[in-house]
Amino acid sequence: MARITVEDCLTKETNRFSLVLLAAKRTKQLLRGSKSQLSEDYDNKAVVMALREIADGKVRYMTAEELAEAKEREREAQAKALAERPVPVREAPVTADSIFITPAPPAASSGDGDDDEEESGRADLNGDSTV
Repeated sequence: MARITVEDCLTKETNRFSLVLLAAKRTKQLLRGSKSQLSEDYDNKAVVMALREIADGKVRYMTAEELAEAKEREREAQAKALAERPVPVREAPVTADSIFITPAPPAASSGDGDDDEEESGRADLNGDSTV
């Protein structure tokens, strides 16, 4: 297995200061659980993995302008995807009757004496027992 060197990385990122910042940031991402961009599965430390990704051109430093352009392209792609998504069509129009539930009519009194039991129960709760 070949060893990764700073010179290998400098072919992709010419500024050493930017290279250090990029390697440090990518190393932190890898340590937090980010997946490696390399197709091969290396069993290396996070720093070595970050430098390998930089040398392979999988990770690069982006300027503020490039970052703004990338975000704008992403927003445009999301807007296009939303515009192409089909809108669901309702089969029946929405009416007040379909939204609100009408209450059931009150039940008619059957006259079998249930009302007396309810009244006596209320009387017991009030402390006025009339039995």
